Amino acid sequence: MKKQSKRALSLISGGIDSPVASYRMVSEGWDLDFVFFFTKPFVRDEEKELVFSCIKQLKQTTGKKEFKLFIVPSSESHIALITKCPPAFRHIVLRRLMFRIAAALAKKNKCSALVTGENLGQVSSQTLQNLVAISEASDVPILRPLLGFDKMETARIAEQIGTFVHSKCHKDCGLGAVSNPVTAVKLDDLKKIEKKLPIAKLVQQAAKRVETVLL
Repeated sequence: MKKQSKRALSLISGGIDSPVASYRMVSEGWDLDFVFFFTKPFVRDEEKELVFSCIKQLKQTTGKKEFKLFIVPSSESHIALITKCPPAFRHIVLRRLMFRIAAALAKKNKCSALVTGENLGQVSSQTLQNLVAISEASDVPILRPLLGFDKMETARIAEQIGTFVHSKCHKDCGLGAVSNPVTAVKLDDLKKIEKKLPIAKLVQQAAKRVETVLL
């Protein structure tokens, strides 16, 4: 039987969860690359610097010599979602788009899985039904090492590995809060919405504009 590659692409933000998820994967013997969706002008430049700081701290904590980071400029996807997607569905449609882009990057760079800091039920995109719908968009397996963690447990580990001091400065990178985000989305409804969006074009644009940084 062919040995399974233990190389994965971790979706990272400047928040608390994703650096901890990445740390857990490295601790289990996985090699990681990272991808960051940089949604300027919707977020500040400081968010990118937070990601750099978190990855550098992970390098120091894990003893790795170098990590590769893919930066994806994604403001076009935000604009498309704002103008054409019902507000209650934006968070799910955006996550599905990000996972499509991440999956394409993972395959191109010989990563056998994606890694996220998602856990179950802490925000509206992380209900069981919504996680299933998000996962359906990726043709690369998704690993969620924090799935059963609570926030206090994750924060405690972040403090231990030195990323918390950076992550506590993180701001929301999304499209802004909505009053009634869908929490139990139906896949058929999502696909009807996505038919009105230039999904394939957005994925292709992202692939062409990726910036690679070694940290």
